[in-house]
Amino acid sequence: MKPASTPCVAVALLLLTAAGPGLCLTVFQAQFNGNVVTTEGQQPAEAEGLFYARGRCGTLGLVVGESTALAYPAPGNISLYQGTAMVWCRPVGWRGGVDDATRWVFLWQPEKTNKVNMIGLVQNRTSTVNVHLRDAVPTSLAAMTKPALVFQDGQWVHIAAAWSAFQGVLRLFVNGTLVDESRAASPLQVGETGALLRIGGSGATSLGGVIDEFVVSDKCLDETGVRDEMRKPISAYGG
Repeated sequence: MKPASTPCVAVALLLLTAAGPGLCLTVFQAQFNGNVVTTEGQQPAEAEGLFYARGRCGTLGLVVGESTALAYPAPGNISLYQGTAMVWCRPVGWRGGVDDATRWVFLWQPEKTNKVNMIGLVQNRTSTVNVHLRDAVPTSLAAMTKPALVFQDGQWVHIAAAWSAFQGVLRLFVNGTLVDESRAASPLQVGETGALLRIGGSGATSLGGVIDEFVVSDKCLDETGVRDEMRKPISAYGG
């Protein structure tokens, strides 16, 4: 395990144009490979207590614990209009893959108490693993499954959440398989969003384990698309 007093997290940012009215979105990747700055010369907006352990493919993964806090500037990187967030996780010390605490995988919202214009993926204590999307109305979509069907202690699992405000759709995937989908009767109305994308939670809501290859794309992927992405080598994203 390697302390992160100097190394930070490597992120590849590739500008792409997505479908939608005048949107220029970004593909965002955190490889957690120990580089001091990102491949675009950027550091996380908030980073503390960072340590690295063996990752999924022999690279480094980020050890997430109660002393860890990691957040990146979100505007220009991701969008609530549409996208897919994907991450590899390996829980450590969980009871058969079910923890009795709330564990955030990622969260993007204007502020802690704001319940609109947000996307977040969380294990809600012992009950569900769920992804939530809320717009400015707020219209709320949720897709969920049981945590024991997602996490197993000490084992890598790929989790993905895909959303589209245009289609009014939200999807949750585990190891490339669609496990739940939620739809709205009309397109979502997205308003002002937050400044920071938080990865792995912090304090009592930290994931507890190792995460690797966090990716947010600019497309709302289906099952085939998610499987294609999770099978890509790290070099496919550059850096």
